[in-house]
Amino acid sequence: MMSVPPINSPFIRIPLIAVALLFAIWSGMTGIAAIDYFRTQSYLEAWAYQSTQNPAYKIPDADFQDALADAEQGVQLIPYNSDYHVALADILTKQFTSSANLSAETRQLLATDIVNHYRIGIKQRPSWPYTQAQFAMTKIKLGQIDQEMMLALQKANALGPREVDIIHNTISIGLSLWDQLDHNTQLTVVSAIDRSLSWDLGDELNAKESLYAISFIGLFHRQAEVCPLLRTKNDNVTSLCRTITAPNSTKAHT
Repeated sequence: MMSVPPINSPFIRIPLIAVALLFAIWSGMTGIAAIDYFRTQSYLEAWAYQSTQNPAYKIPDADFQDALADAEQGVQLIPYNSDYHVALADILTKQFTSSANLSAETRQLLATDIVNHYRIGIKQRPSWPYTQAQFAMTKIKLGQIDQEMMLALQKANALGPREVDIIHNTISIGLSLWDQLDHNTQLTVVSAIDRSLSWDLGDELNAKESLYAISFIGLFHRQAEVCPLLRTKNDNVTSLCRTITAPNSTKAHT
């Protein structure tokens, strides 16, 4: 019978040391990437807050460069983490939307990088509805209201049908872009409205969600297009749909 080498044998000790070193290196890279991600998210949240307080707020270039470096390092260290790719895409999107002096070529390159990082993030985590929703909204910011954007919005709703933020974003952007959406995406928007109108969360929250949906239908004057497609019937819907006049556009494309 073959004898087992003792634990202090080079045949055992050297591979164990190598594995331990590799694990230590991986742990260090993971920790650094996590810190980079935290810093990146902190910048994004701070910029969002500043923008709500001051719509004319401009991101300091030093802050942007720091955030970009953190986001890029996170992806370089741990390229298989979906969140890191999305964070880098969001930083680049800030540059795309906030920098007025970019050349057309630079904007095109930025848009390509942003979309590619979102595609990687979605491929790595295909069942996460919020990445799909963020991708759809980002493509709108890039001026890319195309099939990929519409499919992302549809997938977000299929994966997260009861996620309030996804429903709200679908209603607001869907109604504002109604004429540019294909039939399936228009039906997704109507489904989101139905879900908002039919919550069972208690009277106060039900009324709040119902008001949200109805307000946006009225804001964008989409009663003629949306009302015939709604499944939810209640007093608020009846009152809204009585105001139907000549439509601004056709009903959901057939």
